[in-house]
Amino acid sequence: MFTKRFYAFQNKIESNLEWIDYYDPFKEFERMGGNKDPKRWRLSTANENYSICKTYPKVFGVPEKISDNVIFHAAKFRTKNRLPVLSFIYSPNFGTITRSSQPLVGIKQNRSIQDEKLLEAIFDSNSDLKDQSMKNYIIDARPTTNAMGAGFESTQNYKNSKRMFMGIENIHVMRESLNKLIEDMGYENWLSALEATDWMKHIKLILDAVIIIVKGIYLEGANVLIHCRWDRTAQLSGLAQLCLDPYFRTIQGYIVLIEKEWISFGHKFLDRCGHLSKHPKSHHYKECSPVFHQFLECTWQIMQQNPTHFEFNERFLVDVFEGLYSCQFGNFLLNCEHDRYSRGIYKNTVSIWQIMTNNKDKYINKDYLPLEDVMLPLAAPFHLRFWHGLYCRFS
Repeated sequence: MFTKRFYAFQNKIESNLEWIDYYDPFKEFERMGGNKDPKRWRLSTANENYSICKTYPKVFGVPEKISDNVIFHAAKFRTKNRLPVLSFIYSPNFGTITRSSQPLVGIKQNRSIQDEKLLEAIFDSNSDLKDQSMKNYIIDARPTTNAMGAGFESTQNYKNSKRMFMGIENIHVMRESLNKLIEDMGYENWLSALEATDWMKHIKLILDAVIIIVKGIYLEGANVLIHCRWDRTAQLSGLAQLCLDPYFRTIQGYIVLIEKEWISFGHKFLDRCGHLSKHPKSHHYKECSPVFHQFLECTWQIMQQNPTHFEFNERFLVDVFEGLYSCQFGNFLLNCEHDRYSRGIYKNTVSIWQIMTNNKDKYINKDYLPLEDVMLPLAAPFHLRFWHGLYCRFS
């Protein structure tokens, strides 16, 4: 098996630790308040055998009124069958974050009655609790020009919705930006070189989008659908939840957030991290991109702005980053939950969270004062800092 090339399999033998699951979709659904009003949402097991979407988890949340048959047909209208499903419920007003891939509208302006029915149910899920004049949001993470060719939802077909493009660049642009950042770090006029890489510009655009999502849910009780072709969705959904829910600012909560938004929903760690090959001419290298890296960096930026409101410290984020690329642990191997089960990852490797929670004292923020409220990041350039603790940790 090609997966035996990963050190994680040897690490399992050396540590002799059994895998521990730190994320349970049923418990997380209950924690968010999904069981408080069963008329709004339910957990579907229609994907139990990955027959609807190979890269989605076995269990996901959908509006209670939507049948599994509608789910099956709605999936066909989204890239790789990644249909709109629940990520988060903001319990004070039942505003939600749902996520999907981009619709297969195309130049012919194709439509799907099932997809429209699913989105209508999502947008109506808390209609009894808010001003009916308020819109729900379709957050398209892509730049407008990128979306034109593949197509996007028409707000005429999706009632009471407002579509917004966030202008976040694709994986290739992000990869080149980071490469320039690393190459230019030794230059004498390094600050000018940093600006030329556009790295901080990309971080700003991600945080700008997060602010829009958080405000829409917190202030308007909006339901927000986030999508792009694949990667940027997890960034925006995860960071918005970090800002909306103080639970995700704890060590346990942040672990659940990563497991839920990145690992269970099929972020392509194998491709994006180049675990099998980083040769510039290889197919695997061309798929590399610092998508999860940017999520960690945006978390760090928010931490710098709110230094007492996170239970974990900078070392926690740096060790997650190193675990991402070391291939010591099974969590970040391969591209989706289905592949990890079929390749025996959970049986034959160790979870990074088990190692980190066993050494929890190293990661505690000694100045931690829980903030039981929504947190809004600051995205203006003068609020953003270079992550010295990551990029210069060996200097």
